[in-house]
Amino acid sequence: MAVCKCDSGIVNSGIPSCVSGFGRIVKLFFVYQIASDGTSNAIPCNQTIDSAFLTGKLNESDPSKRWYPTDKISNVTEVRNDPTTESIDNIDSIVEQGSRTFNGFFVGKAASTPTYLKFLKSVECPSVMYFGIDVNGTLVGIETVEAAEAALTGINIQPQSLDSRPVPATSTTIAKNELSFSVDSLVQDETIAYISADEITADLLNANGLLDVTLIESAAAPSLTDVTVEGSLVYGSVCNKLTYNGATDVSDWTLFNNTAVASITPLTVTENPNGTYNITFAAQTNLDDISVQVSKDGFTSNLLTGIILS
Repeated sequence: MAVCKCDSGIVNSGIPSCVSGFGRIVKLFFVYQIASDGTSNAIPCNQTIDSAFLTGKLNESDPSKRWYPTDKISNVTEVRNDPTTESIDNIDSIVEQGSRTFNGFFVGKAASTPTYLKFLKSVECPSVMYFGIDVNGTLVGIETVEAAEAALTGINIQPQSLDSRPVPATSTTIAKNELSFSVDSLVQDETIAYISADEITADLLNANGLLDVTLIESAAAPSLTDVTVEGSLVYGSVCNKLTYNGATDVSDWTLFNNTAVASITPLTVTENPNGTYNITFAAQTNLDDISVQVSKDGFTSNLLTGIILS
């Protein structure tokens, strides 16, 4: 509900001859409202939103500053519900604006699975906001000011309102995951703004979040100059997870000698068979304990520790 100010009056109603806008929302980027160090996650207008910027946000090492994009969303409905009113002498007076709600369905092959539902469920607890992406790639959020400069911040989600649930397949319908939430009650519709798609060179519509990789030590025994690990994704059947493929560049891996407390520089990486990687390095000391972790853009993994060289 608008706050009435006697000295402000009515806002001028002129309309320019040409103005852009935004359309149907088809994708969301979830972001923490405030980073763990207290800084804002808003986007200043002097920031170039290009491929490098997007890659940095998707692979940000600090989870509280990272962008978490969803898959495409179908059948989206955004509604500002009717206001709460009180009737006195058969005259309805508005007490409070109605809630603004969001609802949509994920129907993609991966996004409709229980594994993807784990991601959606994980968004329910933190204090998060979202940037909407429309069908043209326009970035939608809230107009704000950061350090005396115009900026776009996310739209806050009302705490304890986000709900995600599976919609199982039937004989006539496909499987889906449903997402619904309410926008924070303090958000005013007239503050919603955007950065136009023609100001953005990054491919926001096809952005993918980080894929989790599970690393285990291979049955092949490590030596003083090499180690073999196996990587799999969290998607797939219980007994046959999808393999983590294509990480054959030495920069795709981080190795550390826990005994010597020193980084290890990979020399070569060979994948054979798919998902199994032999990584070579300069000779270490017998019985040294080393750890291995994925460092490839687009992926994150557990820290595989306790690998004893001999």
